[in-house]
Amino acid sequence: MNNSIGFNFTGSLAYTFQTLTNGNNSLAGFGLVFIVVSLSLLWANERKQVKIYCLTQDARNKMITDASISNVPRDNNFALVHCKGSTSSNEIVIDAQFNLNVRNCVKLARKVEMYQWV
Repeated sequence: MNNSIGFNFTGSLAYTFQTLTNGNNSLAGFGLVFIVVSLSLLWANERKQVKIYCLTQDARNKMITDASISNVPRDNNFALVHCKGSTSSNEIVIDAQFNLNVRNCVKLARKVEMYQWV
């Protein structure tokens, strides 16, 4: 089938593929391998994202919201429970290295940064 410009559509694709692979078999092979590897990595990443989405939706559907913290029923054992409340502690949290004593504290975190002059 010829068009007005004079290209043969049935032969142009074969000619183009032959021109690309003629003498450049390694380049065409690298391109094909690259496409196969990239599609498989894309498929694996999308599959992982779908698993995470399904897991998150399942957790949201099974979550017990606004549970009471004063009365804990046995039905909440081994379940995902969302509670609201305030925390308090009668213990004193101590950091001996900096001689720091804090009351009514649940956790004390130390962030250390070190700079060196070269």
